[in-house]
Amino acid sequence: MDTEQYEDAWNEHDLNGDFIDWDHWLRNMKTLNSEQACLLMNGLDPSVFKGHRPGTNQNAVDKVLNLAHKMMAIADASSSKPDTPSEWRKWADELGFKINSQFLIETTPPTKEPGNCSEPTNGHALPAPLTTSQIAECFCDFRWKTTQAGKKVLGKKPPWALTAILIPGIQGKQEIRWSPVWIGFKLITSGYAKAPQIRARFRSQPILQEWFELWKDFEADNIAEH
Repeated sequence: MDTEQYEDAWNEHDLNGDFIDWDHWLRNMKTLNSEQACLLMNGLDPSVFKGHRPGTNQNAVDKVLNLAHKMMAIADASSSKPDTPSEWRKWADELGFKINSQFLIETTPPTKEPGNCSEPTNGHALPAPLTTSQIAECFCDFRWKTTQAGKKVLGKKPPWALTAILIPGIQGKQEIRWSPVWIGFKLITSGYAKAPQIRARFRSQPILQEWFELWKDFEADNIAEH
């Protein structure tokens, strides 16, 4: 994760009071109107700032809202507006607008993912997969701030986390089980954590320690410096 991605992630939390549900806005929502797109491209959550106008205080929120509304005015004056998140990205790129780094990440076409981390690597046996509650607790303070918030995020089975599912849940019979290696990888590539932070979490969290050797091998093979 570069410095810009790191700063955008924390600015996002400061401006909105929480992290944006990017999976909802850029994956579940197939199209965006100009207000939604321009807010998101400036790191503002439409759920929080819908209908808001920039104030006169010129604080951080007002300054970013002002940029979003200038962008929106240009979009609304256009004879043909973009529709999908990817189209909005292309439109903003062509006009030279700076786009929030997480919006860029989420709208970048997928490339071939590294090998499925559910497989044992370099002779290491696969430890017992973790429950949703365990994953939520182990990775607090990255994409979510509390265990309960993490359980809510993972309970929706967001697209970014699907590859981490090692045992599918069966309602009333079997709880879903996850690979913490894949969760750690996605937190890094999505800009919510740095590789050393995730490595430290695997080293320090008792539940994750038996995965530590597997994580080190996976990190060495698949993760460049972030």
